[in-house]
Amino acid sequence: MAPGPKTGPALFLGLELATDQLHASIVDESLELVGVECVDFDTELPEYQTQGGIFTTPGDAYTMPVDMWVKALGA
Repeated sequence: MAPGPKTGPALFLGLELATDQLHASIVDESLELVGVECVDFDTELPEYQTQGGIFTTPGDAYTMPVDMWVKALGA
């Protein structure tokens, strides 16, 4: 049997993907802030060895690993 419909106010999720972090905010129908979460790439995902969210490869090429962004969504 499928669960019944949820009741309560509608909530809206906003995501900001910046160079150095992923920032998520939840607001209600009145645009009142309900919650905020932030993932700092350098400190919370150190396995990517970024500085300011940027990985420097030999030859001074700058990249931002896409899989890091995906992992941040699940953090």
